[in-house]
Amino acid sequence: MSEHLRFVPPRVDFDPRLANELARWEATPPTANDEVHPIAGRRSAFNGYVRMLTPQGGILILYKDQDRGLFLTILRVFAWTVATGTGGWLIFFVSSLSTLPSLLIFALLIFINLLIVCQTV
Repeated sequence: MSEHLRFVPPRVDFDPRLANELARWEATPPTANDEVHPIAGRRSAFNGYVRMLTPQGGILILYKDQDRGLFLTILRVFAWTVATGTGGWLIFFVSSLSTLPSLLIFALLIFINLLIVCQTV
């Protein structure tokens, strides 16, 4: 009952008569049925992607994009205003810091919130 199983891949034999044979015509890459008729105004699915080989032999896929639509711009401004306003209220009215340290911390808060809101995704 203790038989050892092992995988034996199927064997593909190469015809040695074709070793020096050149292609008679250029091969066309296979395409899907929907790619035969391109759609006008269709965005590329690979826009913003970078694919590269790693030193270890793997494939590194990176994606970087920032949506600059009107709705998300308004949402970014709203998020920055709420975060800065809440932080300013906590710094100036809740804490017991004097004016100069409060202004410095508030300026740092404005800068950090701006970096977070404007960061590319």
